[in-house]
Amino acid sequence: KLLVLEGGELDGLSMSAQSRVLMSKTDRVLDDNFVAKPYSYIRAHLWPKRFPLFHAVDWRERVVAVGDDFVIVNKPSGVPVPPTVDNMLENVQAGAALALGVPVETIHITSRIDQPTEGLVVVGRSKAFVSRFNMAMRGNATKKYYRAAVWVEEDGDGVMGRGAGAIQSIREALGRDVRHQVLLKHKARGTPFVTLVCDGLKGEEAFKDRMVECHMIIRTVRELGEAEHCLRVPVNPRRLYELEIELVTGRTHQIRCQLSAMGLPLVGDDMYRALADRSLRERLLADPEHFRNVLEDGTRVLREPDIAIGLQACRLEFDGAGDVFQGYGQ
Repeated sequence: KLLVLEGGELDGLSMSAQSRVLMSKTDRVLDDNFVAKPYSYIRAHLWPKRFPLFHAVDWRERVVAVGDDFVIVNKPSGVPVPPTVDNMLENVQAGAALALGVPVETIHITSRIDQPTEGLVVVGRSKAFVSRFNMAMRGNATKKYYRAAVWVEEDGDGVMGRGAGAIQSIREALGRDVRHQVLLKHKARGTPFVTLVCDGLKGEEAFKDRMVECHMIIRTVRELGEAEHCLRVPVNPRRLYELEIELVTGRTHQIRCQLSAMGLPLVGDDMYRALADRSLRERLLADPEHFRNVLEDGTRVLREPDIAIGLQACRLEFDGAGDVFQGYGQ
């Protein structure tokens, strides 16, 4: 990123006033023929983060349903839903516009799923639909279901790791509530933002006023078999399972952090696989300023996955869907 301030626009301003100018939100420039006024503040992103998988799919084939005022898209992994601060061209909003052949500004974001997650995303073609949809999402009229591919470690003698106990508990009580207390967007020095499961950690009492509850229900569990040659799973041997999860609350990284804390990291999710380690979560909680994220060999303890993870938004259910998706039926 490069910040350029031409001229003396800030001359004579106090330091706090200068800071407000520099930190203020700038308008996006979409017109190729735009001419900036003298002394304008310009923010240019010389190395924007790219999402090449945007160009690897046919967005017309990704459209699940189209109505007069909405579109349902099967989002590929590796593509964000909304534009990012430095990339407005490679996202679901732009993909939906491309599929329908309409201007991108006529597509409106309603809800979102994580960049490495795939599956159903609803976007609006009118602000009235966005209002109806968001109102339905805030109430009890909507159910959101995900498929999660998780792995359980097994030693050479066939003895299963901690995740096996979680699988057995789930099988014995399908449909039970799974609840955790978490810190949202917790960040240590040099790490990405993470959602940190705090239940039972040393020092959690000091953060009680900042914690929120994550709530999900595991509906089914199915064994997928051994994964002897799965490059996305870092240990060998291991067994894979598919869970169907009803998401009750919709917190950032919720399913990823809850399953990790249970000893069931998602396939491909390097960041929350590391956070399955209770002692690591305690270090992040106790002393985030002195946490060392980059090891001597250059590897990072916590980093966002650069490939797809085993998580798919697979089903949306609406009570009174005709009120939300008007003219489209149930």
